[in-house]
Amino acid sequence: MTPSRWQIHSQHTASFRSVAPVLWLLTGAAVAAWAYFSMASPERVRHFLVIHQGLETLSIVVSALVFAVGWKAHSINPQRNVFILACGFLGVALLDFSHMLSYAGMPDYVTANSVAKGINFWLPARYLVAVSLLWALGLHWHAPGDSASARPGRFAVLALVLGVVAAVHVLVFGYPHWYPETYRSTGLTPFKIAAEYGVIALYAASLALLLRLARARASFDVARLFAAVWVMALSEFFFTFYVTATDPFNLLGHVYKVVGYYYLYRAIFVGTIEAPYRALKQSDKALRAVLDAVPDLMFEVTRGGRYVEIHTRQPELQLLPAEQVLGRTIHDILPPQAAAVAQRAIDAAAEHGVARDFQYTLDLPDGKHWFELSVARRVMDEASEAHLWCCPVTSRSGCRRSIPCENCAMP
Repeated sequence: MTPSRWQIHSQHTASFRSVAPVLWLLTGAAVAAWAYFSMASPERVRHFLVIHQGLETLSIVVSALVFAVGWKAHSINPQRNVFILACGFLGVALLDFSHMLSYAGMPDYVTANSVAKGINFWLPARYLVAVSLLWALGLHWHAPGDSASARPGRFAVLALVLGVVAAVHVLVFGYPHWYPETYRSTGLTPFKIAAEYGVIALYAASLALLLRLARARASFDVARLFAAVWVMALSEFFFTFYVTATDPFNLLGHVYKVVGYYYLYRAIFVGTIEAPYRALKQSDKALRAVLDAVPDLMFEVTRGGRYVEIHTRQPELQLLPAEQVLGRTIHDILPPQAAAVAQRAIDAAAEHGVARDFQYTLDLPDGKHWFELSVARRVMDEASEAHLWCCPVTSRSGCRRSIPCENCAMP
């Protein structure tokens, strides 16, 4: 069967199901609020300034968190998309901060405050969000660790965003007459309303891109990012309706903006911070399941021959309990000649990745036994100490219960 053009990949179905009820609820609430307040002639919201400043503070904090998480994640796993969003939201936080300080009722911020002055900072911030999203989504999203996701000009992108923010401040403070009129005593101007619809159009383009990206596997949380853009687009509709700066439409727009920012933060955080750790945890579980299924004794040891872990599904194969082996070295457990062979195998594996056919003999209570070691390098930690897997194979006699097996292996 040919898949539908807008069919969601199975990777994203659970996430879309989790955000769908919230999107339906918020969309329905937005329509209901528009219908009610359009007919009821909305009145001024009491204590609007305090509520507005609180909501703006929340949005600034979330924007700063998006920047902090994206900037830090980029230093660990370079992703152009996340980094562009991070820098964009740093600029948004700065512009929203100036918008908040410029709001009518606040002490004058450099120049006299007014509703129009607040809007003059507001609109560039909304366009910076929309353009950053569209730019990031238009680039290819590389999987974590993909060498193709080389770092972009890290400080060049940051400088570009800060340059835009500085230019907006110069325009608003120094040349406000160059700015088209956005607010009159009778309400919003056609320019302001058209500008808000321009932001909505950019969000619509981002939503279309996200639906296309949702048709295949992705290295980021498509559903939460879709929810963020959808809710932010709803918030923009409210900002086209208000007549006075303190009516319910304006307040609802700010509430929806904060919710949208939260979803965007979660999408960035989950995609760049939580997902790699979850993948690592799953990988570790899978590795342990494989190791525990190995019929022979298998040990993990350090480069110096110290036992770190023992893996076997048949504990009876061990002559010594694990607590008497772990933390000790092969030289503490094995006779000198056998320990020397085991150390040579470890050294060879550390250098070449794998070492096989290293043999030694041990005199056990039931006679002499030959043993063969296979050692493989697993990881190299920051201290350059190799962790290796050692799987001992017992002698021709078939005996599989011996101290050497455990000793020759490394935890």
